Amino acid sequence: MSQISSLLCKTVTTQKEKEVRQDIWEHSQWKDIATLESNNVGEVGEQFLLGLCKLSGIEAEIDGTTTKKIGDGEKLK
Repeated sequence: MSQISSLLCKTVTTQKEKEVRQDIWEHSQWKDIATLESNNVGEVGEQFLLGLCKLSGIEAEIDGTTTKKIGDGEKLK
């Protein structure tokens, strides 16, 4: 195995070991969040914030798939 390949394998293994040790969601009622794809975690966050706004009577529109911030947060078409 080349030095580069060996370095990458070692780095991935080290990071994987860290993830196993740092599973902060393991005993949480929200543990399934750790198994979602990162874009879906973002969707959960958006929907959660939207729900909090509605519960608080705050008018909001949160949709990261169709909006991007341009200056004052104007919607992209």
